[in-house]
Amino acid sequence: MIARCLAQQRPRRVLLLTADPGGPVVAASAKPFTLVTVAADGARLPASVDCRSSDLAFQPNVFDLVIAHGIFSDGSEPELAELERVLGGGGQLLALGLGCYRLGRWGLARRATALRPIWPRRLCKRLRQRSFEIEECIGIGLAGKPASTGHGWRKPLVSFSDLVMVRARRRDVKPIVTPLRFNRPQAAGVQSAVMESFNREAMS
Repeated sequence: MIARCLAQQRPRRVLLLTADPGGPVVAASAKPFTLVTVAADGARLPASVDCRSSDLAFQPNVFDLVIAHGIFSDGSEPELAELERVLGGGGQLLALGLGCYRLGRWGLARRATALRPIWPRRLCKRLRQRSFEIEECIGIGLAGKPASTGHGWRKPLVSFSDLVMVRARRRDVKPIVTPLRFNRPQAAGVQSAVMESFNREAMS
């Protein structure tokens, strides 16, 4: 999933926000982009930038891709507003975590004990309420088997998957500017008033 997002979007700046030291980390040295790593609040992880994940030390709209690894559960976390702020318009947000009803103990789910369980429907609802469009919500691994559950009749099984991935794109919100229009003065009314004053003078 991460490799596919990188291949499709070709981002220049990537932010990795992770709560799991043993999770997947993108190797910046072999990729043509700038990778910035921030550890989640309370996580013991050597990060390239030392700041709180709920108060990121970056300017708005600076990243093309944000990877939130083990950060979100239902979208009520304060990190969502911060990631929305630093993510540029048209950029992608990739949220990874455990399935809330996971059945198996397959690879990543067994190792990623620091990941929060994701409630897919709640998280997608919160993302839609903000400035995101959901592009993909899939689950990988069901009862220990590495099968995708994000398409067709398997969609309801996402919550039971070992690993859940939600990919959303931030809408490019442009300010709506409406031109000001002023009504022209009614020349007919002015002319009739002038003619009426002339008639009064002529009658007097």
